Amino acid sequence: LPKLADWFAKAPVQAVGVVTSETLACDGGGSLLVSTNDVNGNNKGDAGDVLSLTAMNCAFEGETVSGQIVVTVNSITGTPDFYPYAISVSMQFSNLTAQSSSIRSVGNGNLQVSIDRRGVNDDTLRLSTSDFSLASIYGGVTYRQALSNYASSVVTKSDNSGVSSSASTSGALTSSAFESKSIAIKTLAPFVRVNAQYPFTPPDSQTYPRSGRILVTGAAGSAVRITATSATTVLIELDADANGSYESATSKQWSEML
Repeated sequence: LPKLADWFAKAPVQAVGVVTSETLACDGGGSLLVSTNDVNGNNKGDAGDVLSLTAMNCAFEGETVSGQIVVTVNSITGTPDFYPYAISVSMQFSNLTAQSSSIRSVGNGNLQVSIDRRGVNDDTLRLSTSDFSLASIYGGVTYRQALSNYASSVVTKSDNSGVSSSASTSGALTSSAFESKSIAIKTLAPFVRVNAQYPFTPPDSQTYPRSGRILVTGAAGSAVRITATSATTVLIELDADANGSYESATSKQWSEML
């Protein structure tokens, strides 16, 4: 997304509304067809402009990519070369396939993505989808996941004590890992990771959240509540009979969970 403005800036000047296309060679073989529809012909990414990326066995960084992503610009303010800037786009995935030596994944559906960066370690990333599915083959086994009415966000801030990363998520997940049934996910309190050594180490140096709580609801209303009690431990509570009372609880190391 930070390169989005460059694609429109490099597009040949054409009559307003004309789609221009360019085929680029990929580093490891294959090609990438880049099509731009600069609606007002100003060589900038504005609301309503459309960028289409069609990969044809495009190989780079150990993966081969095929399929298509169509990106529609909702808004762009500023430029990604300087702070502050903000980008909001809608993305449509059509059989976007990534193949590496060990796994093959195919994505279909839509994503809404926004990036708002106001400075170093001061940004907000939001992602949402009404419907997105992923099919993967790993070790000869096929796995399927689907998201619906899903939204997530990561907010990064810095102050005198360091850099904090706060993550929230909600929505429904269907997965072959649990018999293709669905669970509902709701963040009750954002999961927060903190790097107290800023600016000497990156903001993700703390591997696990030190605080936060999420509720996962399954069939017939049964629920699991997961609470970060520290950056190393997490509390897992079970309401198996959906009566609102958590009848069992256990404490685990984050490293056992993730």
